[in-house]
Amino acid sequence: MEQKWYAVYTKPGNEKKVCSVLSKKNIEHYYPVNKVGGHNNSLRNTTCEPLFPCFVFVKTTEQQHIFLQQITGVINMVYWKNAPAVFPDEEINCLADFISNHQNISTKQIAVNQTNSIKPKRVIYPVHTEQTEQPVKLIVEVTLPSIGYSLSAELRNSEVETTGVSNVFPFETFSNKYAV
Repeated sequence: MEQKWYAVYTKPGNEKKVCSVLSKKNIEHYYPVNKVGGHNNSLRNTTCEPLFPCFVFVKTTEQQHIFLQQITGVINMVYWKNAPAVFPDEEINCLADFISNHQNISTKQIAVNQTNSIKPKRVIYPVHTEQTEQPVKLIVEVTLPSIGYSLSAELRNSEVETTGVSNVFPFETFSNKYAV
């Protein structure tokens, strides 16, 4: 049977313990953490917090769900419309990529859409002040419809090419990684 991404709901603070058991059992999992703090986007003085507290993503088959629910610290599978919620590989990969490239990530709940027709979407937009036409900062945002969240983070200076950012937002002035 095909393995798919699901999520387990854990007791508060038990995410790492659950991940440890999953690792010992060689079950692929993903526990997204947010690097918070740091001065001038350095890694000094940063702490890691769960991006989605009490949730761990697990790549498994339906037959393994009973085993997952028996792990100490797991409360249950995450359900959507009376069935375990399935998360597309594309969204989990997009989430992992976003987290590996950004810190101080903000989350915003959006409507959950578990259909296959909507794909994760990444956009970059400038934030202006009334005093200047130049952007004060640039925000990158990714929408993850099946997870039901939108994530945003400020682009670090090293990610932005400094050539010609103007009022009209030219996507090509930024790293190809963020091209829309």
